[in-house]
Amino acid sequence: MKVIFTFLVLVITSFQVMAIEATHGMVIFGKETLYAYHLPMFHKIHNKQMVFTFDVPLEIKEQISKIQDTQFLTFVPAPFDLDKFIAHPFELKGDLYSGHFEKNGVVVLEGITISNPKIIYLNQISKGVERNEEYKLFGSKNDAYALHLINGSTAIDQIFKIVPTDVSDANIDYVINSKSIFNFSLLELNNEYTIFTQAGRCPSRLCGEPGQKLATFKIESLYFEDQVM
Repeated sequence: MKVIFTFLVLVITSFQVMAIEATHGMVIFGKETLYAYHLPMFHKIHNKQMVFTFDVPLEIKEQISKIQDTQFLTFVPAPFDLDKFIAHPFELKGDLYSGHFEKNGVVVLEGITISNPKIIYLNQISKGVERNEEYKLFGSKNDAYALHLINGSTAIDQIFKIVPTDVSDANIDYVINSKSIFNFSLLELNNEYTIFTQAGRCPSRLCGEPGQKLATFKIESLYFEDQVM
């Protein structure tokens, strides 16, 4: 009986390990800095909305930069444990696709390794959580992006390329390189949006009093959009 019990424990443990190692597709983008966006799902294993920066050899970075001018890119690493990656990010090896890897995407680079990952945004999503439409802005003054934050009422993945049109050097880090989240209606192409200081989110000595204009930015292009399942 002891042998049978030990065998069952090993089988159950092995199943649990396999159950958390899964394929996690990602969107790849960025010019000055490369970003990977984990494609979230409401399923428990995939329910993390996450953006991280990473490094690749220069020649691969140049290829990525060239391809994304005309087509979004997705990356499919070998199966891994997402929670372990979040706790201690590690390098990932996989294939790069032109287009969506699950929707007729074409492999353009095989077996590439992305190294030195650093998470810049992370949130667990849930169908039951409804909130105002919010966006996370990140990047640099010359290479900035807006990510739609998933909520229970609008389960849409969106990554916009944005262009700051009126922002001081003093405010740029707060606007696109901080933990700040900004409330907007769903962004639309070619529209221009204004960011105002939000109470409690930026020291008044840096950004002024609540309601003061911080920056204006224009939506240059929609890099990626998809429905979250």
